[in-house]
Amino acid sequence: MMMVLPVPLGLSRYEVSELAKPFHAQVSSLRTCEEVAKHFGIQIEFGPQHNSVYLKARITDEVFWVGLGSNKSGWANRLDLLVAVGHSVLHKTAEGLLINNWVDPAALEEAMWFATGALMPRERFCEQAAALEGNIVLLSDHFGVSEKQIELRAKSLDCPLITQKNKRYRMVR
Repeated sequence: MMMVLPVPLGLSRYEVSELAKPFHAQVSSLRTCEEVAKHFGIQIEFGPQHNSVYLKARITDEVFWVGLGSNKSGWANRLDLLVAVGHSVLHKTAEGLLINNWVDPAALEEAMWFATGALMPRERFCEQAAALEGNIVLLSDHFGVSEKQIELRAKSLDCPLITQKNKRYRMVR
């Protein structure tokens, strides 16, 4: 079977986030990449050969395989798996998908929007940001993602956050 590269759908961030909403209930309790892999039937292969910034995956009706770098954090690998799920939901064709460093940046962006929308839906994120007074450390722990991922999500939703850098607090916009 010949697999194809993902083709972007041309959807907005909001449209992709709306498609990802139903997945939040499924993924919010999955705190490790192993739990995500088991839930979605993903075969994962860890190793230094996958220590690239590029996600590597093969997705067909029979196989859902993702290579994960051994130098990444568990949270980063969890997000990578959800990006692969995003590609599967948004871009999978009858021929299957091949994800590598030649993926169209717009297709990758859509899959990333899907992953962050599934992990941190707009309404839930803004509610938690307000409830936790924008504390980036507490938000990171609540959503099970890195502080950098919290900062990026807050910026995309225009939610103010507080971080602690060098024992000083600063607002992040």
